[in-house]
Parts: sequence; structure tokens; C-alpha cells
Amino acid sequence: MLSSNIGTAGSAVKTPATNLAIDSDAVFHADADSNIGIGANALNSISGDADYNTAVGVDALTGNTTGDQNVAIGYKAGEAIYAHYNTFVGAYSGDAILNNNHNTAVGRSSLSGAAGEDNTAIGSGAMNSNANSGANVVSYNVAIGKNALLGGTASGGNVRYNVAIGALALDGTTTNAMDGTIAIGYAALGALTSGSGNIAMGYNALSTTTTGSNNVAIGSSSLGSAGAGAAGNIAIGYRTLYTNISGTCDNNVMIGVQAGYYLNAAQNNVAIGENAMGKAGSNGSGGLRTTAQNSSGNTFIGQRCAYGTEWADAESTDNVAIGREAFKGALNGAENNTIVGTVAGIAITEGDDNVCVGTSAGDTITTGVGNVCIGKSSDV
Repeated sequence: MLSSNIGTAGSAVKTPATNLAIDSDAVFHADADSNIGIGANALNSISGDADYNTAVGVDALTGNTTGDQNVAIGYKAGEAIYAHYNTFVGAYSGDAILNNNHNTAVGRSSLSGAAGEDNTAIGSGAMNSNANSGANVVSYNVAIGKNALLGGTASGGNVRYNVAIGALALDGTTTNAMDGTIAIGYAALGALTSGSGNIAMGYNALSTTTTGSNNVAIGSSSLGSAGAGAAGNIAIGYRTLYTNISGTCDNNVMIGVQAGYYLNAAQNNVAIGENAMGKAGSNGSGGLRTTAQNSSGNTFIGQRCAYGTEWADAESTDNVAIGREAFKGALNGAENNTIVGTVAGIAITEGDDNVCVGTSAGDTITTGVGNVCIGKSSDV
């Protein structure tokens, strides 16, 4: 078997390993085997048993001394690395990674920071500037899309186990800790800095929350303009739990198109159904809203359930309504009502402790207290 080195255009090589240098000043160590360097300074620092590396481009893998099985294609791709099993494609891709293994970066300036290991970054600027800091590491992340999971030096804690898919997804981490976050969609979780345990899927999903934790947003613009520290919410559907006027909305479950569209510092509510716990009218942009400050503990199930004239500022709490368009009055401090049936209890505003069961049951009650109406169209 022929074992030889090949050098062209001013390159220098040593024997006996089989290496190839084209237009490079690579000087391969005697123990180096099966390396390819193409371009000025490509693979020109090998000083030991470095095998099966491929570097194409000016300064590609120029810092590799003993690393094995790396591929770097592009200007300064993998420029500083001296580790193993990395793949970098694109100018400046992986150019600051040092002694860390199993990284893949495709795209200009992707993974362009002194990051850890087992990261996958695909897209221009994906995981750009993410870097380890002391004991804090940037590892086991997946970023796909322009500037996805864009970060900085991880001085605030580890950045691990995150998935960001979509341009600008999860691109606001800066120097903060970030573990186990999933963002899929353009700008999903784009403002998040330090919150943890969030899942956002959809265009602009959870896009303005900065420090919130343990939220799930599935659907275009779901939780899209929620408070900075919103926590523990589940929003599934287009523009579900879209925003809150003031304060923070926590621990709400909203499922359905525009369910809970515009809450106001509301907590521990459940709304299931199209526009459930919404408001029929304009909020300045033609949408729906609820403005019952601090209303909590309500359960509304059904299309347009608790969807009506804008709520007053007095909080309405601990109500249960089940049925299409049930309980859809201008609520103003209503508490402890139980409403079951299509359009049941539709006029209640301030009434408390009422029980209405049946289609159109209790439909004339407004401020009454302690009424029981059972049966279709039953009333007081």
C-alpha cells in the first residue's frame, strides 16, 4: 500500500503518514494520518497524533494540534478548536470553540463562541456568541434558524438542553442561565432572558415574556404579549391568552381560538372553547378582551362562554360556567355562581351564589343572590 504525503503551492509535510495539503503551509507531524488541509493556514498547527481531519478554507482548523475527525469548511471555520468529532460549515462557524467535542454548526457565524459540547446549530448566526463561563457550560442544545438561541457568555448559569427552531427563536438569553426550554416558530420566546421550563410552539408564541417560567404556549401568537414574568400558564390555540393589561397572569389554562385573549392580572382560571373568557368588542385593535382585574378561580367551558360586554374592574371569582355563550354578561364582582346550559345566566353582572342549569336558565338574573333555576328557560 502506498503511504505518502502530498504538498502543493508552498506546503510542507512530513512522513510517513498519508496527508494532503493544497495551498496551505501545513506541516504535518510524523504521527498525523489521513488529514486534508486546503487553503492558507488550514490545519497548519498539528503537533501530534491528529488523524482524519478535513479543513477547507483560509485558517480553517488552524488551531488544531491533536484533535481527530473534525471537518471545517469555510473561512476561519473551527479556527481555534483542538478537540474531536466536530463539524463546522460556513465562515466563522465554530471559530472560538476550544477543547469540546461533538458539535455541529452549519451557517455563517453559527456556534461562533467558546461553547461546550454536543451542540447543533444550523442557520446564519445560530447560537452565535454562546460561550462557557467558568463552571457554567453551553452544551446539549439544538438551534435551527437565523440567530436562533443567540446568546452570550454564560456567566449567569448553564445553558443546556434547549431547543430553538425558527429565526430569532429564543434569541434573548444573553448571559443568563437557560435549561430545558423549547421554542419552535419565528421569534418564539424571543425575549426570554432567564425563565426556565417554558415551551412555545408557533409564530411569536410567548414572544415578550422575559423572566416567566413553566409556561406552555402552542399556537400562533399564543401568550404572545403576556407579562414579563408570566408563569405556569397553558395556552393552546391561535392568540390564546394573548396578552394582559397590567400585572401578571399566572397559572391559567386557556384552550381555543382567542380564549382568554386579553386578561388583566388574572390567576388560576380555566377557559376552554373559542373566545371563552373573552370580550365582545374592541380593545383598540378590533380584538377581544377581559378587564376584570385580579379575577381568579373561574372555570368556563364552551364556545364564547363568559364572552360578553367588557367586564367591570371589580374582580369576579370562583365561578363555573359550562355551555355555549353561557354567563356572558358584563361581570362586575360576580362570585360563586354555577351556570350550566346554552346561554344560561347570560345577564348576571353582580349576582352571587346562583345555580342555573338548563338552556336559557336564569337568563333574567342580573344582581340576584342565591337563586336556583333548574330546567330549560327556568327563571325567578
